[in-house]
Amino acid sequence: MIRYFFVTLLFLAVGVIAQQWIYGASVTPFGVPILIIPALFLCISCAQSYTNTLIFAVLAGFIWDADHTLTSFQLPFQLAENRDIATPDNLRFGYSIFLFGLTGFFIKFIQASLPIRGLFINTLLVALSFLLYLIMEATLFCFIQGSFPTNFSILLFITKTVGISSIIAPFCLYFLGLIWLKITPDERPLPADLTRVLSKKTRYES
Repeated sequence: MIRYFFVTLLFLAVGVIAQQWIYGASVTPFGVPILIIPALFLCISCAQSYTNTLIFAVLAGFIWDADHTLTSFQLPFQLAENRDIATPDNLRFGYSIFLFGLTGFFIKFIQASLPIRGLFINTLLVALSFLLYLIMEATLFCFIQGSFPTNFSILLFITKTVGISSIIAPFCLYFLGLIWLKITPDERPLPADLTRVLSKKTRYES
């Protein structure tokens, strides 16, 4: 588990570097950004225990906030064509850690309740958790600024962002599953962990 944790940490570092390059283009041809770090964190949440999920939530959230506080990178809603949601100037550094933690534990809770752990199911969980994350962020911004949008443009923006960013989820989950099988082929996994993303069903014997 220790080796798998550090390999996953290196995987996150690669995702951070990739985010710097891709985010330089701001948006895709569809008018929405590709959010690699949040998507990668959610994939990692599928493959780690509750404790490690919390650790990665702190790391990924800190990096995500640092990108938008210390650099010129914009938050996703700042890239929307119709800016119905403004980014509050008094938003505290570290709020993403809280949101990452909530979505990470959400995906762990749902994952532990399902008997099927295939690649397709986990990809759907990542997309659903991603949608929850952006909705919570939009709600937080609206609550701080004291107004809520009355049209569906922001919901369409969120949906397209989730769809584009979740494209990398199956590849990340596949890679994390292969790394797990390579590093710990004989180790009994924890029930809450992603163990065999290639199999349609994972059973845990007592």
